[in-house]
Amino acid sequence: MALNHLKKGLKIGIATLRMTGKQVRKELQPLIKAGQITVEDARAFIKEAEAVGRKTEAKAVIAAKAEGKRLVSKMGYMSKEEGNALKRRIRELEKKLKAKGKAKKR
Repeated sequence: MALNHLKKGLKIGIATLRMTGKQVRKELQPLIKAGQITVEDARAFIKEAEAVGRKTEAKAVIAAKAEGKRLVSKMGYMSKEEGNALKRRIRELEKKLKAKGKAKKR
């Protein structure tokens, strides 16, 4: 449940970062029309802003995943990998018990 909330929050944050690139373009248009910056300068600025946005987005994803794992662990839940490992271990033990049961019947 908490992990779903984290995922939703992360998606909202990423959407906000992407929207910012569009807003930058929109804000630069009046400056271009007024002759305060050139189209080339605007393109370079947008490209740089998008690069910074991608780096920030990547860092946010890494931080969110780490925080999600920390919270899940703190709440006493196990990860999918841990659950799968536990299931494998249970199957192995069940096979051993079944084999011992057959050996005793003989």
